[in-house]
Amino acid sequence: MPSLFVLIGVAWAFCAKQTVLNGIMLCFFVPPTSMLYLLTEYMQNTPAEMLPLSLNGMRIFFMLAAFALSLWMTYGAACVLTVGMRLLKSRAGRSRTSFAAVRKQALPFVFPLLLTDILRDCLLMLWSLPFILAAVTIGMTYGNPYYGFFAAPLFIPAVIFMTRSYFYDILIVAEKMQFRNAILASAGLVRGETSRVFNYLCGIAICFQVPIFFLQRGVGSLTSSVYLASLIFGFGASGLMILGLLTNVCLYRSLLLLKNA
Repeated sequence: MPSLFVLIGVAWAFCAKQTVLNGIMLCFFVPPTSMLYLLTEYMQNTPAEMLPLSLNGMRIFFMLAAFALSLWMTYGAACVLTVGMRLLKSRAGRSRTSFAAVRKQALPFVFPLLLTDILRDCLLMLWSLPFILAAVTIGMTYGNPYYGFFAAPLFIPAVIFMTRSYFYDILIVAEKMQFRNAILASAGLVRGETSRVFNYLCGIAICFQVPIFFLQRGVGSLTSSVYLASLIFGFGASGLMILGLLTNVCLYRSLLLLKNA
């Protein structure tokens, strides 16, 4: 399998040729990401007595708003994966596919993606339950929560499940699978290559998730305007998320070629 940087390079070259991705980013990623940043900053920096609702009321509002924004971004992810399916067929050249056509093709995948993600999170929580219970028990027994990390080996099954179910979203779009079938198909694809895929996923997290984290923490120091900061974060995080999704497609393609060799 090629190195992670080769996969990122292929995804980057693909992005440059698929002009429809610009519209997807501006419509489905930048606005919800910027709004989520504004909401987070508002909740963290506004004194409780100045909030328009009670603290519990604001928490409920924030959760509902965050769910609506994540649904918005899920539609964007469905659009990106729909475009990214061209990577599975060939090294696609510049495309003239209209933004409207991509939105129409991606719409049926939005709720399967959202609900399968929720199902995967619930299953991941179940796999993590032995570790959580053991960590809490050890921490309470010895009066130090850090002792709970001695239960870390119990978290290994959850990591294996998380790694093996990683490609569920691509399978939903590529193979029209849903829910449990997509998770099982992803597990079947990764089985036998779990450690190798895990190493790739660690690299992807470092290349995409870590920069988004530090961008969110540090963008406020670039400008005194929270609105400008939200736009900077929105564009930066959106570009990284789209490139990350396409890198996942490239990794999925490489794994398919390895399995079929």
